Amino acid sequence: MDSVRISNMPFPRRLQSSSDWMILSHDSAYLSSFSQTAELVRGILKVKPEALTVHYLEEQDTADAPLWTDEYSDLFSVLKMPKLNSWRDWKRFWGSPRSTSGDEPS
Repeated sequence: MDSVRISNMPFPRRLQSSSDWMILSHDSAYLSSFSQTAELVRGILKVKPEALTVHYLEEQDTADAPLWTDEYSDLFSVLKMPKLNSWRDWKRFWGSPRSTSGDEPS
């Protein structure tokens, strides 16, 4: 199975945040069309090439990977979280939704 990652930078004037999309397919011709489509969209929006990028990923051996189903969807087994030892680490990683005066939560 082939994959492609499509990323766009935020467009504040359009009230659009950044996003990353992963598309998986057995149809490599379909996936290869995304580069041309991205180029067309960049031209229409008049944005720099880095504002919308398409990155083709190397094929991974997934023979030993568990099948992702409604009964099995353990997201934590595939996430690689950074080690966060203190409130300051958490705040730096996640960002603070509100202003805090100290290092500890209130």
